[in-house]
Amino acid sequence: MFRRLASVVLGLALLSGVALADTTAKISMAELRTKGIDTRNFSVFHVAGDGRTILASDEPDFTLKKKGILRRLFLIKLTPALKIESVKKYDLPIPKIEQANFTPDLQSVVISSKRGSDIHKLDLGDGKLSPIMTHSPGTAGFRIHGDVFSNYGGKLYTVGYFYDENDVAEKDVMAEVNPTLTGKAAFTQLVEIAPIQRQLNGIRTESLLSPQGMLFYTADKTGEKWGAFRWSPSKGVELIDKDGTLIGSWGEGPFGVYCMKRTSGYDVTLINAQTGQKTPIYQGSDSMMNPCLSNEGNTVVLSHANPDKSATYWVAQDTDGYKPRKIGENLAPATTRISHDGQVICLYQGSKGLVLIKLDPPK
Repeated sequence: MFRRLASVVLGLALLSGVALADTTAKISMAELRTKGIDTRNFSVFHVAGDGRTILASDEPDFTLKKKGILRRLFLIKLTPALKIESVKKYDLPIPKIEQANFTPDLQSVVISSKRGSDIHKLDLGDGKLSPIMTHSPGTAGFRIHGDVFSNYGGKLYTVGYFYDENDVAEKDVMAEVNPTLTGKAAFTQLVEIAPIQRQLNGIRTESLLSPQGMLFYTADKTGEKWGAFRWSPSKGVELIDKDGTLIGSWGEGPFGVYCMKRTSGYDVTLINAQTGQKTPIYQGSDSMMNPCLSNEGNTVVLSHANPDKSATYWVAQDTDGYKPRKIGENLAPATTRISHDGQVICLYQGSKGLVLIKLDPPK
C-alpha cells in the first residue's frame, strides 16, 4: 500500500535522440560473484549521493546460515569510470531485509525486518549492528510499514504506528526517525495519516515520504477512472488530476512522477506535492514503463518496451527543461535506481547484471 512504485506502462513523445557524453559501464553477475556476492538473491537498494556507492544485499547459502549469517549487506564502491573499486561486506543475523537506506550523514544504514517490527542501525565504519526498535512483549513501541524509509532534506522519515504495552495499535502516522536514539523515543510523530485518508475514497497507491507533501492516487471499482491528489500542510487535500487511468508512479520526498493513460494517449507529469507545481514530462502515443525519480526530483528515468522484449531507456532532467533523451537501448528490462544527486543511474537487469550510466553534466 505504501510502496513507491506502481508499475507499469507510460507514453513518451517529443524525444531527443541526441547522445551526450554519458559514461556507461556494465557489471556482470559473474564479476559480482568474484567479489563474494551470492547473486541468486541479489538486491539493489540505493545509489548514494556521490554516485559511486551502491547499497546492495544478498542471501547467503545454507552453510553460512548455519553460522548465523542470514543476510549480508554490501557497499560497492565504484571508480569514476563506474568500474568496481572495492566491495565491503557486512554479515547480519537478520532473517530478511525489507528495506535499507542510508542515514542522512551517510555513516550508517537503517534496516527494517520482521514486517517492520525490528529496526536496526548498521555502522558502516566499524560494522556494528545495534537495535533502534525491537518488538518486546509488554513494552510500548513503534512499528513501521517495512518498505518505507525516506531520506530527504537531511531527515529520515517513515510511516507506521505506535503501540502500547498491550500491543494495541494507534493510527498510522508519518514519523521522523532519530537513529541516535532507541525504542519509542527514536520516533517523533509528524503527521497523522488517517484523517487525510478518510477524505478520499478508493485509494490504490500512495507516496507518503515527506511531511511537507504527500500524494494519493484513487480509483473507482472498475479500476479505470483514477484521480490524483496532493496533500500539504497549508492547503490540505487537493485534486490535481483526473479523467485517466494511472499506469505508473514513483515518489521521493514531496516529489512524485505519475503516468496516465487517456483516450487521447499517454502523459507523464512531475508534481511537487508541497507547492502544487506540475511539470509536464511527456504527452503522446508511444508507450513506456517503470518511472523512477531522483531524491531531489531533478532527474526522471523512463523505459520503452520494444517488440523483442528489450527496453530503451530515457532520462529527463531539470537542466534541460525535463525534455526526455535516450540513454540506452536494446537493454533487458531492469529495476531502476538513481543516485540521490540525480547524476548516476543504476539498471539492475537480474541475471544480466548491472548497467551504470553517469549522465553528462550540463554545459
